Amino acid sequence: MLLLLNEVEIFAGENLLLKIDDLELEGRSGMLIIGQSSSGKSLLLKTIFGEYKNYQGEVLINDSSPFSFSRRKSMILIERVPHLLPRSSVWSNLILPFNKLSRRHRQRLTELSDIAGVNNLFDLPASEISYSQMKLLEIIRAVVQQPFLILIDDIDTYFDEPTLKIAGTILDNAVSAGTAVLATGKARVGEFNKVFKLNNGELVAI
Repeated sequence: MLLLLNEVEIFAGENLLLKIDDLELEGRSGMLIIGQSSSGKSLLLKTIFGEYKNYQGEVLINDSSPFSFSRRKSMILIERVPHLLPRSSVWSNLILPFNKLSRRHRQRLTELSDIAGVNNLFDLPASEISYSQMKLLEIIRAVVQQPFLILIDDIDTYFDEPTLKIAGTILDNAVSAGTAVLATGKARVGEFNKVFKLNNGELVAI
């Protein structure tokens, strides 16, 4: 099992925000968690990613704690705020995570950029492209890195419906290569193997 949450309680200060009795995610699969603002979606992803520690219970990534696992190699978290260098070119931002850009990396980045329709933007500064294009860049470079798990916060706020389908196609490439995808959103979107809804602080399969 790639991801396992068992009897997890996530707190905001001293207040219980979210309770998850059991949640499992295997490799080569996708999961969507639906919830409104302030429902705990973002804190859940940060807990899995190892950035948030105000919780009780068991969180395991490949049978290891997210605090002991190498996050760089195992997980990538895509948040609502773009993590790009605004003055650097689109291409420079795409290759930023790679210490040595292999032929395979270059080919995959180019192929997925073609699917996303951003391959004609490589020379532009990142500050000159749209928000949705920025998020597509982040998804592309995450997929090419081939982590065990990609976490995406509020995916339905990034894109209109046609662009969301493009993002889904790119993420399908990740799943086919063995990566698992866990996304959150405010509504049911895309094609995910499992869909859950946050309801009164608890997770319910739908």
